[in-house]
Amino acid sequence: MSEIAVARLASVRFNTTNLSNQAQFYTDRWGLEPAETHDGAIYFRADGPKHHVLSLHESDVNGLKSLVLEVPRGEDLEILHGRLLAAGVPVERGITSDFEAGTGLGMSCVDPDGNVVEIVTGFAKATGSYGHRDIKPQDVNHVVLESSDPARLERFYIDMLNFRLTERINGVISFYACNTNHHTVAIAQSRDEQNGLNHVAFELQDWEAWSRALYYAGERGLTRVAGPGRHGPGHNLFCYYRDEDRNVVEYTTEIEQINDDAPPIFHDDPSQFDVWKSDLGYDGRQ
Repeated sequence: MSEIAVARLASVRFNTTNLSNQAQFYTDRWGLEPAETHDGAIYFRADGPKHHVLSLHESDVNGLKSLVLEVPRGEDLEILHGRLLAAGVPVERGITSDFEAGTGLGMSCVDPDGNVVEIVTGFAKATGSYGHRDIKPQDVNHVVLESSDPARLERFYIDMLNFRLTERINGVISFYACNTNHHTVAIAQSRDEQNGLNHVAFELQDWEAWSRALYYAGERGLTRVAGPGRHGPGHNLFCYYRDEDRNVVEYTTEIEQINDDAPPIFHDDPSQFDVWKSDLGYDGRQ
């Protein structure tokens, strides 16, 4: 198999039944900046170079619409498209230009759990200043999915998209990298046989910015799910909240950076999920 590598997680798309409430949450309380409105969807940028890191799409359901991965070149997209078709992976949209606002070429497929994965190239850069914000997320950092069959889902991300396993808490959660970030995608064993989103993590610049974000999140009445704490896998600081549609979103920073040849690490102790032992009853699964 040719080594076509996904470069990064470009953005995440949420469906929402209340676009105005969700938009207000991410603008006024979470710290993102509206970048563009296109075909009824709202695109939000962080304080970084990307055109957007999140988009909200009006729908009759709430939750994950898709995760968006970026490859470096159009040729990579063509090779991935052929690989997916040859493997019988459902391709929702073939390669098209101007795939979504802020992107060039793109396509979409469906992973074995039914999550829509968009693969794009030519992701646009942000323009203009970010402006004053008490909280300034820098980027979307990673996505964690829940699966009733993690081994099957793992094979898709490794065999089809060339992710690599970096760390595993046996029977609980596994982590996969596509670049130097310890994980871009993680897969948690579902408690209730349901598949889908566990959470989306947004990165802060450093521990000071992360601490400030947690302070303002408390001041603004955000619903906290777990944290603050520090993960063993990835060594990143974390704190989890719910948005207006009850999607779990995370503030994180200091995530470990790794080499391509770093061997995967395996644990049997679920307490590695939080080395601070916050004892909030959350181990990476809903």
